[in-house]
Amino acid sequence: LTNLPPAISTLARGTTSKEMGGGAVPVGPAEGRCSVHVGAVGLILRVIAALLFAASLVLNVVLWKHDRDPSSFTMEALGGVGDLLGMRSAGGDLALLRRDANATAISRMIPVLVRPTVDIGLGASGISKASRDVTQEDWQTAYELSLARFHDRSASEAFRFASDLKDLLGVRQSQERFESTKTPVIELMRIPKGASTHLSITGRALAGCKDPGYPCCIKKHDGEFCPKEGLFCGWVKNCVGHGSLKDPDSTTAKITQLRNPAERLLSGFFYSESVHNKHHKGCATWPCFKEYLSDPRLRNAPMTKMLLGRYMYHSSQVKPGEVELAKENLCKLSWFGMLDMPLASKLLLYEMEPFNHLRPHPVVFDLPPENGDGYVVETHHLRKNKNSTYDAFVEGEYKNRNGLELIVNLNEYEFELYAFAWGLFCARIRDSGLLQYADKFASAHHFDECLKTKYDVPTVKYCP
Repeated sequence: LTNLPPAISTLARGTTSKEMGGGAVPVGPAEGRCSVHVGAVGLILRVIAALLFAASLVLNVVLWKHDRDPSSFTMEALGGVGDLLGMRSAGGDLALLRRDANATAISRMIPVLVRPTVDIGLGASGISKASRDVTQEDWQTAYELSLARFHDRSASEAFRFASDLKDLLGVRQSQERFESTKTPVIELMRIPKGASTHLSITGRALAGCKDPGYPCCIKKHDGEFCPKEGLFCGWVKNCVGHGSLKDPDSTTAKITQLRNPAERLLSGFFYSESVHNKHHKGCATWPCFKEYLSDPRLRNAPMTKMLLGRYMYHSSQVKPGEVELAKENLCKLSWFGMLDMPLASKLLLYEMEPFNHLRPHPVVFDLPPENGDGYVVETHHLRKNKNSTYDAFVEGEYKNRNGLELIVNLNEYEFELYAFAWGLFCARIRDSGLLQYADKFASAHHFDECLKTKYDVPTVKYCP
């Protein structure tokens, strides 16, 4: 009781006098009995605090034996109880329970019993060499295969089909006069430096926007990257910009595509525009890259943060346990593709609800529209930044200084989510029967990842 504030200490001892100023004032029997009760309450509180303290020590021992980090538990709260009841250790603030002195109590509220495991060999075999080398012949084969499977489904009289989502949902083009007031039939989650221009092309084709094959853009804002005027389409939510997933439970079809987090961060480092790397433009050295990665806005972003409904580069950190919510929200998307398996991704698109009711569109498969009324985006309209400087950095300092390991250590939850996405994606590829067509393509290696035995798991195991 010696460390308690004087007023509390006096009550807890059950004294029968009031200490006021320099003298004692006698109290009556009733007040004496009251102070005894208060003393009993103080004793009970001390017992509870002692039990909590003992439980926390046992928990730390268990976590240590199983290689877990006790700093992910809220020890700050226990420290507060110790402060109140005078249970400080000789060394200070329960030092054994505070292994991360810089973390706030709020950021430690969610316990994590299993640390994420990261497979850094996911997807492309090399950071600078993703397997996106699809030939036009392979795209044509994929389109014809998707079209044949659609015809098989539509042969049933009960099967409802349409040319696009607008048609499928019965929305009339004249229903709303202005693009800005149209009700979207599809929502995009365009992850920066994740082929979001191509996702925009796909979304416009699925929705039924005019001028298929063009991306959504606004000429006066996007300049040379916008091929012409009038390409904004109100039927597509987040057709421009990088809006997060605000309402995962809405009935609007939602799509995105995912890129290896390390490759995406490298691309952002060399990107000359916007907020991806606003502090080190033109600097391609290792010290600049390390400083770039230390930016708290880029930690476990943007994939995880966007699936949690946050601004993609919000400075707040992803808390332990929140990645599970991001996984749940990924399950709620109508479709997501993997940039390292473009053929399989586009084939899977037309196997998923509601897109399996749509006649496959050639521009989704990087082919020109059948009626000639459209466009296939040209290279100079894409925001690419891969050049000789990029290649030299990746093959030089990045590789020699274990850059991939550094990225993984700083973005553990982003990689955990990415690993989950690969598992779910391959489960859907397997469940849909698309693996049987892998040998039809010259670039059959695009299917290799999903052939691994570790992905021989049904979709329901990922999304119950």
